[in-house]
Amino acid sequence: MQVRSLTDATGDRLVIEWDGDLDLHTIVPVRTAIHRAIDDGWTDLTIDLRRCGVVDSAGLGVLVGARRRTAEVGGRCSLLVTPRIERLLEVADLSRLFIIEVSVADGALDG
Repeated sequence: MQVRSLTDATGDRLVIEWDGDLDLHTIVPVRTAIHRAIDDGWTDLTIDLRRCGVVDSAGLGVLVGARRRTAEVGGRCSLLVTPRIERLLEVADLSRLFIIEVSVADGALDG
């Protein structure tokens, strides 16, 4: 499991990539990366979950927290997900909170 933070091709958005499950046992590195990014002044975040296996309620809580924290600083939080995770967000009634980009390809956004 690995968290990577990288900017997109324009340098305006920070992408936080997560490779692994997003559950009670693994949320700390992702939450830390999100908090650090916002504390460093990033207001446009994308959380890339395309390589994420499982997302449980704790993982969903981290995503909702990221959305709340970016909104507090006038920013936005988008999610890059697979169709399976998109369905999970819809079932949990959370898809309306995020800008959701659905992809079946692996890799980071434009860089």
